[in-house]
Order: sequence, then structure tokens, then C-alpha cells
Amino acid sequence: MAVMACAAAVSLAGPLRANEGPKGLVTSASASSLEPFRSGLAANMRNCAAGLTEGRRAAAMAALNRARHLALAATTVDSLGLQTADAFRQAYDAIKKARALVQDGRPERAAEVLAQAAAGLDKAPMGQPASFRAADALSGALGQTAVNASGETLGTLKGLHADKDHLVADLRVGGVLGLGAKTISLDADQVLLGRPYVALATKAGPTDLKNNSSK
Repeated sequence: MAVMACAAAVSLAGPLRANEGPKGLVTSASASSLEPFRSGLAANMRNCAAGLTEGRRAAAMAALNRARHLALAATTVDSLGLQTADAFRQAYDAIKKARALVQDGRPERAAEVLAQAAAGLDKAPMGQPASFRAADALSGALGQTAVNASGETLGTLKGLHADKDHLVADLRVGGVLGLGAKTISLDADQVLLGRPYVALATKAGPTDLKNNSSK
């Protein structure tokens, strides 16, 4: 995990700017699959199912929200393979159905839907991500909410750069109504440029960024 306060990236392809191409998947040379996003999504779906079964409603709904963040990021990009896109779309459909079932007072059925969908997502092919190209980039993603591979909110995406064999995302974190916020640069192997969520393949969490921004 690498978190750098206001780090300057030595850019290979230059900073990626809005409207350079369709929104989609941006990967580093070292990325090999979409496994980080699949794992995070499936884990949150299972955690929600377990919470609903055990009567831990607040924890279950928090996990469902994290799953929704990842599913929205994955289902609103244009550059995934057909089978991969279908797998994420089916997961998102299950999340929407589960939320409706909970609201209808049927948490046990919601748990079953999520568990089944997570099992299906585990078996879905993720394929090889496309190689990094500057033209694969931002197109409206600047200013979107950035989440990590666990669906946790990190901050607002302000920029994206290539630095040697990895990507560096510039995030605006902290502050109130824009006052006191700081820019943090965070390494990521892959970035899903979805809407309204941008997902980064990183293990860094909100606490890591908060601690770093306070230094």
C-alpha cells in the first residue's frame, strides 16, 4: 500500500484528462485480472447476507452499500468483456432485489438472494484487463466519489497519472464543504471509471487516508 501526500508523479502517458475517451477500465502494467473488485463485491454480499441472517441489520446494510458502490462502478464502464460485464450486472441486480426485499420485511429471502449471487460471481470469468492507454480515461470521472476494492469511500477523484508500472490517483479527502480538504496521491493497480463511483484496486482504507492527510 502506498499513500503519498501531494506526491508528484513522473508521468509516462501524461496526466489523464476528461473527455479523452470513453469511460472504462484503466490498468497498470502489473494488473492481471479484475479479481480485486470481484473479491470485494462478493465479500460484501456475503457479509450482508450473514448480517441479515443473524439480525445485525446496521452492519448488513453497511455491507450492502459497499457492495452497491462496487457494482455501480463495474456496471457503468464501457470496456469490460461481455461475460465479465454480465457477471457484475447480475450481482448488481441481486443487490437491488435484496434491498427491496429488506424494505419489504423479508431479510431472510434477501440473504438467500445475496448468497446465491455471490456464489455465481465467484465462478464468473474475469478475463484479462486491457493494457494501460491514456485514451481509456476519465471522460466525466473527475469529481466522482472514489472507493477502494472493498467499496469503502476514500474521497473525490481529482486526477489520474501513470508512474512507471503503476497508476497514481489524486484524491481530495477530508474537509467540510470543501474547506480544509487535502489532496492525497494513492497507488492503484487498476481503476474502474464508473459513475457515480470510481473504484480503485487498492487496500488503502479511509483511516489510512485520514491519518496521512493529518500529517
